[in-house]
Amino acid sequence: MQRLEEHTWQAFRLGDIADIRSGRDIYAGERRSGDTPYVTSGTANNGIGYFVANYNDSITSNAISVNRNGSIGEAFYHPYPALYGNDCRRVILRDYTDAGIQLFIAHAISMQKQAFSYSRKLGSKRLTNLRIMLPVNSSGAPDDEYMEKYAQQKQKAMLLKYGAYAEQQITKIGSYVKVPKLNEKEWAPFKLTNIFEEISRGKRLKKADHVPGQLPYVSSTASNNGIDDYIEASAGTRVFRNCISLANSGSVGTAFYEPFNYVASDHVTALKTAQSSKYTSLFMATVIAKQKSNFNFNREINDIRVHNMRIMLPVNDSGEPDYEYMEQYTKNMMLRKYEQYLTFLEGKTRN
Repeated sequence: MQRLEEHTWQAFRLGDIADIRSGRDIYAGERRSGDTPYVTSGTANNGIGYFVANYNDSITSNAISVNRNGSIGEAFYHPYPALYGNDCRRVILRDYTDAGIQLFIAHAISMQKQAFSYSRKLGSKRLTNLRIMLPVNSSGAPDDEYMEKYAQQKQKAMLLKYGAYAEQQITKIGSYVKVPKLNEKEWAPFKLTNIFEEISRGKRLKKADHVPGQLPYVSSTASNNGIDDYIEASAGTRVFRNCISLANSGSVGTAFYEPFNYVASDHVTALKTAQSSKYTSLFMATVIAKQKSNFNFNREINDIRVHNMRIMLPVNDSGEPDYEYMEQYTKNMMLRKYEQYLTFLEGKTRN
């Protein structure tokens, strides 16, 4: 099929091909945990901020969300029933229901996001009048057949890529080895200082001082492994690798294993031990994060608290942390997840 640059394109006013509808906020005090996606204005997880048991008249399926606020202009396609907050808008295409076309148009909308900012939000009127570029057929109408086939081609290529990656990871992990269940193991409390040889806090680096680069900048966000930016390591910054990051504030108590070089903000403490592998680090990061209910905005993790913090770990017959068990348990979990993912991909490929 033709490449994008070989096709004829034309600008279309979004309001001429879609209906634009606002959302309805579900405030924190009203939200009840459930199974329905609640779309907000983020960039992660397809714009989904929460899964709720609430219901209101914003519930829609087969729609595109466009962020009015926050990450302004980001657009995502939602084939499932979802609720929408008022920081995004619902774009409901009139004549196009195919998933591939919806994905194509969502991407075309996102391509316009640089035209908007915090001081120039993307409300219903601007979104209605927004012009997006779409491929056209010989009649000058949006070429729905081309958009559908192009999206399907891209999806197939990505599914093959994801499958190859999952199979590669299964080979790296090795074979499944049966180990006791978590509730069949003996557990004991350990102070972090008895587990980690190095406990170091990051350095403060103001946003204005960030120099764009390739190093992940890990702060106290709960998403994307804590990565908040990509920067150059400037004078005074602290670079860590192959350790656990623990959020001291913000999403306080959140912990991630960071296998790469990264710059840590002052909102993060790096926990490092020579005895830990990737798999034991993943296990311990999860255990550490279980303690986050003990902390909040008014009770952050300062240096004294982190040095006194205790976590529960499985132990061997000598009463020491059972690193072999933690490693194999994590490997088994990852093998199961990759195998489930491959089964999912096979189903998508057949459809």
